Amino acid sequence: MWTARPLLDMHLFKNRNFAAGSLIVMVIGVILFGTTQFVPQLVQEVYGYTATDAGLVLTFGGMITIVTMPLAGVLTGRVQPRVLMGIALPVIAVSLWMMAHFTVDETFASIAIARTWQSGAIPFLFVPLMSAAYIGVPPQRTGNATAIINVARNLGGSIGIGMVQALFARREQFHQERLVSR
Repeated sequence: MWTARPLLDMHLFKNRNFAAGSLIVMVIGVILFGTTQFVPQLVQEVYGYTATDAGLVLTFGGMITIVTMPLAGVLTGRVQPRVLMGIALPVIAVSLWMMAHFTVDETFASIAIARTWQSGAIPFLFVPLMSAAYIGVPPQRTGNATAIINVARNLGGSIGIGMVQALFARREQFHQERLVSR
């Protein structure tokens, strides 16, 4: 940090676009990795799915991402990034709301649909965000900027997984205690 060529150039955070983009990428990491880890665990432990069936729940989201990622790239050049992000955020919010209201009677289709909505919207948030984050970053510092954004995404992912695991374990313990005390 105090050398001429630091491993991660923190001076990049003086650029408001880059600083905001890094923070938002970290939040996306929390959401994306947290739910990606949560859904298979939920369907295996609560709904009794096999590991294969749990993987299939995520498959539809992966397939839609393959389609929407290039589409988001094309649209980012034609539509203002904030419009794409303004559409993606409510879709992601609805998918998270759907996941928050899962019951013990949830079907494979409803779980897969919630995950697919989220996975389909993430590129429309992520691609324009990345484009906006690099505005004002000098070309010779793009590699460093990319490293910082990747660290932010992975840090967010680690936080998301940790939060989901802690919440899952705590709620499981709470409900087990309530059932045993009856």
